[in-house]
Amino acid sequence: MAGRLYVDFCGEQLKLAPGDSATFGRDADLVIDDNPYLHRVLGRFEHRDGHWWLDNTGSSTVINLHDRNSANTAVVAPRGTVVLTMADVAVSFVAGRSRYELDAAVEDAVDQVEVAAAPAEGRRTLEWGTVDLNDDQRPRPGSAVRLPW
Repeated sequence: MAGRLYVDFCGEQLKLAPGDSATFGRDADLVIDDNPYLHRVLGRFEHRDGHWWLDNTGSSTVINLHDRNSANTAVVAPRGTVVLTMADVAVSFVAGRSRYELDAAVEDAVDQVEVAAAPAEGRRTLEWGTVDLNDDQRPRPGSAVRLPW
C-alpha cells in the first residue's frame, strides 16, 4: 500500500494522505497558471485501491510522466488514467506555448518495476524494410508479380 503523495509546483506543495485527492490546472486545488489554453482542471491525483492514480481530466492536453530514477516514461492521453508506480516522477504538459512541470513523490511506493540495463546484443543495427535480393528473387522486367494471397 502506498503512503503519502507529495506534489510540488514552483514551491507550492500538496501533501496528500491515502484516501485524499487533489486536482491541478487553471482553476483547481493546485493552481498552475492563468493561461487560457490550460484546462481549468487538467488532472487529478487520487488514492484508490491502495495506489495513487493520475487521471487526465482534460479533453485535449496530453500529460507526460518521467521517472526521475530511471528512463521509464508514460503518456496519459486525455480522459486517460495511470497508476503511479514510480517513487519520484516529473509530470509535464504543454498549454499553448507554455510548458509546465510539477514533481510528485510517492512515499513507500511498493509497485516499482526495476529494469536492469541489458547489454546490447548483436553487432549491427538492422534497418526496417531493407531486403537484400539476389537476381533470381527479383522480378523480371515486364513480368507480373504474383502475391501469395
